[in-house]
Amino acid sequence: MKLASCRVNIAPLRSKAEDGAEMVSQLLFGEPVDVLEVASNWTLVRSAIDGYEGWMDTKQLLPMSPKEWKRWQDGLGMQGEFLLRITGGGMSQLISRGAYLPEECDETFQMGTQNYLVEVVLDDSGSGEEDTFRALVFAYEGSPYLWGGKSPFGIDCSGYTQQVYRSKGINLPRDASEQVLHGREIPFDELEFGDLAFFHNAGGKVTHVGIVLDEGRIMHAHGWVRNDELRVEGIWNNDQQRLTHTLNCVKRF
Repeated sequence: MKLASCRVNIAPLRSKAEDGAEMVSQLLFGEPVDVLEVASNWTLVRSAIDGYEGWMDTKQLLPMSPKEWKRWQDGLGMQGEFLLRITGGGMSQLISRGAYLPEECDETFQMGTQNYLVEVVLDDSGSGEEDTFRALVFAYEGSPYLWGGKSPFGIDCSGYTQQVYRSKGINLPRDASEQVLHGREIPFDELEFGDLAFFHNAGGKVTHVGIVLDEGRIMHAHGWVRNDELRVEGIWNNDQQRLTHTLNCVKRF
């Protein structure tokens, strides 16, 4: 196996060939890779999209011939709907925005030797840019927290804000400590839906971010993407009956 693509909705890339190793990135469905090394049940791959390397479970790869791989790579586009269900390759699975499918994909497509059927589960296009943005803010609710994650199947706080803001054509940096360096600071009594609230740790470093909702609420990834009360002091967690994050500032983009 020299060429392959990711056959599952999301696959972790790890720093070493073991389950307990740090997740350094992720592959989403359809992402083509070059196979660099195979060690037992693990494969070292390099993404053909961004050149990032890491170890992944060999079972999560679909081997492809050079001809199949070239045809697949040449015709790829980014999956646009928020959530699709695809059936094929021996499974039925949900894939999210950011996955890789053929640009001309309608109801069916072929990846390697496998044929797939496509069904839209959630189309968040709305009737305009602001409708799409609002839909995305709430559509991630309940997604589990995952360090380094960027999909509805597992996401971290800054991954959540980054993905949602892309619907507005705003490409935020990856980490909260970098995102806070951008935008315009807003007084707490002038907050609007969609502003980003940043929070710092005991040392004063910004380590958390969330999206301001209406009526003193905030959506953020903490255990899962959840809707909590936003106070001038920080985030009040009603389940734990305590302040879980200390407010640093609020930015508008």
